[in-house]
Amino acid sequence: MSGIRSGVILTDSEFASRFIRAVAGCGRGMTFIYMDPNVFFGDRVDESDRESFTDSLDVIITDEKLSDNFEKGKLLVLTDGMTSGNSGDSSGVEDDETEGNTDSDIHRIYRYEDRRKIVSRIAYILFKRTGRISGLGAGRRHFMTAFVSASGGSGTTSLAIACAGMLDIIYGRKTLYMNLKSLDDSARYFGVEKGGGRLRLMYHLNRGVEFPIQEFIVPGEHVDRVSPSPPGRPGSDLTAAVYSNFNDSIEKLGRYDGLFLDIGTDLSDRNLFVMSQCDAVVLVERGMTHSGTGFSADMAEMIESRCSGTGLIRVSVGGNATGIEEHEWITISEDPESFTLENGRIRINLNGRYGAETAVLAGKIAEAENGPGIGGILRENEKNGGKNAFRGISIKRR
Repeated sequence: MSGIRSGVILTDSEFASRFIRAVAGCGRGMTFIYMDPNVFFGDRVDESDRESFTDSLDVIITDEKLSDNFEKGKLLVLTDGMTSGNSGDSSGVEDDETEGNTDSDIHRIYRYEDRRKIVSRIAYILFKRTGRISGLGAGRRHFMTAFVSASGGSGTTSLAIACAGMLDIIYGRKTLYMNLKSLDDSARYFGVEKGGGRLRLMYHLNRGVEFPIQEFIVPGEHVDRVSPSPPGRPGSDLTAAVYSNFNDSIEKLGRYDGLFLDIGTDLSDRNLFVMSQCDAVVLVERGMTHSGTGFSADMAEMIESRCSGTGLIRVSVGGNATGIEEHEWITISEDPESFTLENGRIRINLNGRYGAETAVLAGKIAEAENGPGIGGILRENEKNGGKNAFRGISIKRR
C-alpha cells in the first residue's frame, strides 16, 4: 500500500524547511512537498494545475492565513499557540470538531508540537478521510523510465543522473539508477567501486529466491544506484525472468518512487524488452542529428515503434530539433560550466542552466507519474525566471 503524500504550504519558508526535515525524520514512507505560495497562487498558474496537484495529495499542511484556499477534509493547520488541551499536555490544539467549530473537518495542531504527534495526526487525517491505514511505504510501486538514444555521445548518462537529482530536489521523489550499457560509463560520475557487485546481484536474481537486495545498492546524495558491472563485463544481464525478480525485489523495499534504466545506444534484444516494460521512455538526441534522414533517424523511428503504449519524451541536447516538427521536444543546452572534474569524478552542478533545463524534463516525468498539475506549476515558475517552485526542500523518509 502506498505511503502518504503531504503538501506543505506555509508563508514562512525557513520554518517550512525546518518543519519538513524534522517531521520527515520519523515519518517512514511519507513524502513531504513544499509549495511556494507566491508561485502556487500566482496569477499565471492555471487553476486546473492547482486543483490537479492538490487532488494528488493526501494531506495539506498550512497555516491559518492560507487555510481557506483548500479542501477542509485534507487540512492540517499549524497554529501559533496551544488554545486547548489539558494543562501539561503539549498536544495543544485538538480537532475543531471537538470544539464545536462549524469547520468540523479542519484539524489543527501546535506548529512546535512533538514531531511524532504531528506524524500521527497526518496518519489519522488519512484514516478519517479514506478509512485507509497507511502502509507507510510498503509495497510502493515505482515508476520506471528508460533513457535511450539513437546516436552516441548524446549524454543519456549525465541526463539520467541529473534528472534523478532534480526529481529529489524539487519533488522529494527518490530514484534508483541502473546502467544497462555494455560498457558502464556511470563510474565517471559516481566513482569506481571495487568488486563485482553486479555479478553477485545477477547470481541471486537468477536463483529466484529472496535475498537482501539493499546490499547491492550504493546510496548517494540525491540518487542511489545499483552496483555497477566490473570493467570489461557487460551491464545488460536482465533477461525476462531476472528483470521480473529484480523489479519485485525493488518494490518490496518500498524506498523508491522511480527506477531509471540507462540504456543509451545499447539497443540489444534484452534492453529493448526492458524498455518495452517501462512506464516512460526518454529519447535523447543531439540537436544537429534531427535531419529526418540517415541512420540515427532510422534508429529513432525504431525506438518510437517499440514504445507503443509507453509515454515517449523526446529530448534534444545541444540544439533545437528540426525536421520532426510534429513532435514536441524538450531542448537542453550544452553547458560545460555545469560539469567539473573533482577527484577523478565528474560533478554536475544543478544550480546552473543545465539543472534548470533538466528540471523541465523532471517535471515531464513527474507529470507522467502524478498528473498534469505538478508539471504545469513547475513550468510556470520557470517561465517567471524564479527558483524551483518547491524550493528544493522536499523530503521522502526512507
